[in-house]
Amino acid sequence: MRPNLGRLSGQSQQIGVELMSLSDGLFGKIQQTTRSLQSTGKQLDWLLQGFVGSEADVIKTENSIGVEVAADFFETYTESNDPAYVAYITEMHKWLVEQGACRLDVRHANPERHWHRHVITDEAMLATCLPGGYIIMSRDLIDFAKHDQNEVAFLLAHETSHILLSHARKRVQKEFMVRMGTRVLPVASAGAVLLKSVAGGIARGLVERAYADDSEFEADRLAVDLIRTAGFDPRGGIRHLERVREIAAGLSALPPYYEQHPAIEKRVQRMEQVVGG
Repeated sequence: MRPNLGRLSGQSQQIGVELMSLSDGLFGKIQQTTRSLQSTGKQLDWLLQGFVGSEADVIKTENSIGVEVAADFFETYTESNDPAYVAYITEMHKWLVEQGACRLDVRHANPERHWHRHVITDEAMLATCLPGGYIIMSRDLIDFAKHDQNEVAFLLAHETSHILLSHARKRVQKEFMVRMGTRVLPVASAGAVLLKSVAGGIARGLVERAYADDSEFEADRLAVDLIRTAGFDPRGGIRHLERVREIAAGLSALPPYYEQHPAIEKRVQRMEQVVGG
């Protein structure tokens, strides 16, 4: 039986248009959070281990990188110390990992895998993940979805899926291979410079750009499996996206967080196939 977390108190269940129409500038802060991180051997290790290293080695290096990326992230965002919100997200995510991820695939229970759950107070509809198992949601997004635990579960499961599927590292590896394939100088003279450039771009690239559509759809698919296995309603994500679309119909554009993902219509269509499959 899934945890009975109840409802959070102290905030309205309703959300106004003013919350849904936050400026791109606020969401854009996330694009700046890791740009000052210096190039280190750890980033390069993470990239290369993905090709030839063991899963444990990859996760250990990712944990180390995550500490640096998260430190930079929280120089921009304000972490909430509200015990109700923190406990709500922590317990929900623990349940998803233990009763969902680890039951789906024993590899997800790797002892090297660490998880860190954080709530931010910045006025933004935002959920994200960082290397090393950092799962982050804003209070505004929690308030928007908290009337339905299944919606919160989907949002957490989607970000968790990006980590479990190694999307950040795979994207960097792809960029590395493209650069190697289009190099104009011999490897002997350009290799070190190229590797340093890629390594330096790993951390800042993690949150600078949205994942490719295929990765987002893959994360949605795994998220549905996670919440279903953990005992939540697998249609929770569909309801959430449809409600966002309904509210956003009167706005000039979707909130930035949702604009960074594929079109809601396509996501709902894909998820309907998974739920019904």
